Amino acid sequence: MLLTLLYLQMSAVYGEALTPLPAVQPTLQLLVHAATAIFVSSEFNDTVPYTVFVSWETSNDHPVQQFPQLLDQVLRSLEKEHIVVRIIYHNSVETVRPRTTNVFFVDGLSAFEELHATIRPKQYDFTGNYIIIVLNENEQAEEEFVAERILQLMWQYYVVNVDVLFGSLDYEEVRMYTYFPFNPGSCEKVKSLNNFHGCPLTAAVYTYGAFMRLQHGPGETVVGMDGIDAVLLRHISAKLNFSTVLREVPHGLRFGLIFENGTTTGAMKMVIEGEANFTLGFFGYNQLRLKFMSLSHNYHFTALVVMVSAGEEYEAFEKLLLPFTNTLWFVFLGCISVGFLVISVISRMGTRMQAFVFGSRIQSPAVNLLNVLFGGSLSVLPTRNFARFLLTLWLIHGLITRTVYQQALFNFLQLSTNHSTITTLKQLIDGRYPIYLISSEEYVFNHLPELQPQVRIIPDAEIKHYDDAIRRGQLRGERISNYEKVLYDNARFADGQYLRMLKERLYNYAISIGLRLNSCLTKPFDDTLLELIPHGMVRAWVNRYVDDKYAVVPEASDERKQLTVRQLLGAFQLWAIALGGSCVVFFMEICCYYLAKKC
Repeated sequence: MLLTLLYLQMSAVYGEALTPLPAVQPTLQLLVHAATAIFVSSEFNDTVPYTVFVSWETSNDHPVQQFPQLLDQVLRSLEKEHIVVRIIYHNSVETVRPRTTNVFFVDGLSAFEELHATIRPKQYDFTGNYIIIVLNENEQAEEEFVAERILQLMWQYYVVNVDVLFGSLDYEEVRMYTYFPFNPGSCEKVKSLNNFHGCPLTAAVYTYGAFMRLQHGPGETVVGMDGIDAVLLRHISAKLNFSTVLREVPHGLRFGLIFENGTTTGAMKMVIEGEANFTLGFFGYNQLRLKFMSLSHNYHFTALVVMVSAGEEYEAFEKLLLPFTNTLWFVFLGCISVGFLVISVISRMGTRMQAFVFGSRIQSPAVNLLNVLFGGSLSVLPTRNFARFLLTLWLIHGLITRTVYQQALFNFLQLSTNHSTITTLKQLIDGRYPIYLISSEEYVFNHLPELQPQVRIIPDAEIKHYDDAIRRGQLRGERISNYEKVLYDNARFADGQYLRMLKERLYNYAISIGLRLNSCLTKPFDDTLLELIPHGMVRAWVNRYVDDKYAVVPEASDERKQLTVRQLLGAFQLWAIALGGSCVVFFMEICCYYLAKKC
């Protein structure tokens, strides 16, 4: 770590316009002047007026005795400045807003380590300013060790603006130590974060549709990336001049989970625990994440959508009913029923009436009715004109019905053999379609309690299996995704099966970059993003990877296809049932014949 030592000489300190101070130990007076000079320097002008939070931690009683004097000096020094001093006796005391400007009084390294252990991201703004005053006489060699260790501990929270002050009675001077995290040849060791001088920052990444596609090399190491967020990351790194170290989130956890108590998994865990500096890849902006992380400015808004399965596949017998609507089937069956009814009535009349209607020598008019309907021939034709007229009408009826049915059935078998796909949330609810979610997606339906009974949690590793099954119509159910991912995936399917979306969108979804809470990287990242967004750069990158034409599932091709056994399965089943029925009737006739013979 680069350690910078700045000497604040007595003459320089007295150059500040301060109120007269009572006589106190020279070292304390020097420390007060030095701290006050930092507070009222031009570097703080943009934050005036502001509040200074004063905290302390000691490991012996001597500094405790000095503290009232030192505190009195600080208050007197700042009384003409636009500064409010707030004394925090114990660091567990909560404040309404994170503490931006802080002064820590300690009497050594062990005291600072105790104070450091009480620092929590919710109470401190790590992008603020920190002055650490060490109230102890140390040899310079030991002093440098203490200062370096204090700075190392502060860098664990990525605090950039920190100064450590030591006083010396022997030389009547105050020595100030600080560091410059990003400098040429010295990475993570400036208070200005506009240039990282090529220093590496670690990104927790994962593959996610059009936004991030990782490229792997030998040993499954990540050697490259592509996608909307990959282009964005390359632009930010070029603008801020840092190199990117890509670390893939293990076990396919992607964003991971975050709970109310702060427990995390996946990319969020890597960022919060310091394994990575930031994460991106369709990283959503929500209140729970914002509670435990810093999120950059939203750079893109997408729509969360429901992916629906294709309509259920028709059963074998259902396919035989496709050509006619229910009304036509009722008319068709009604005609046959009327025919059988007329035959039944005429059969109970005299022979002359039967010969007039059926024709002479016609023994089985009901069988002839069905025979003619299905295109069969008659061995005995009627001889009377009226009977021939009725036969002609029935022949025409059967010919038209058969021809229309056969042509329509062939056309239906050429097309998709599925029921129509649902298009609204109401249909989704009414049909009680199961909604398959992974754990990190469960919160999406918190505002839709009517859908929660339909939610089914699945393992993260099964996402692809369920998506494919829903796409092919092999599973009755729904999944959630985002608009860009659906379009991106549809453009890459070559089997004619596509993802379908409900017309209704769940809600707009803001995308940002996830960083450690109060990270010093938040502001430079935001500044870079705000340069891009007004000019439509992110929108242009999105259009590069997705095509809106894939929002609508392409219509089935008009190309004629050969029929398959699967498509004709219903006809074969019907034939098998008829054959089985005829065998049963034949067996019953034989039984009746032998029973009658014995009797």
